[in-house]
Amino acid sequence: MPASDLTHSHFDAEMRYIVDGAHARVYEHVNSVRRMDFCKEVGRAVRGVLMERLGDAAKAYTVEEFEEAAVDAISGMSDETKAAGSHAIAFAAAEACVVYSEALQRGIRSPYRRVKRSLDWDYDPFSQPGGFCNPLKLKYADED
Repeated sequence: MPASDLTHSHFDAEMRYIVDGAHARVYEHVNSVRRMDFCKEVGRAVRGVLMERLGDAAKAYTVEEFEEAAVDAISGMSDETKAAGSHAIAFAAAEACVVYSEALQRGIRSPYRRVKRSLDWDYDPFSQPGGFCNPLKLKYADED
């Protein structure tokens, strides 16, 4: 099955209902919302649906990464999508989250997942005497 077919298969009636529900929750008590906050809510909602559908394949999905993917989708949206209103933005952000999920399923490294570092991760060889055999550092070290 081509990747585009798999991605679009997630946009069934349930997904549309969930995205519409996220839209309604955001605008429930206010008339104006920042796009970033709105897209974060959509990202959380789409993540929930995908975790339910994909099961163990999606167990490593975090709320933060889907929020970030949805927010980053704003910069890729066309002016027509942005002008079409909040429903169009919601579905564009949802589609970006589904595409992101499909990329993870295919083994692409996520730019949103934080790499755990060891305790000595802040080692800076340039700050060490003679780090990387820097001749100027060696010269200044000898002058002291």
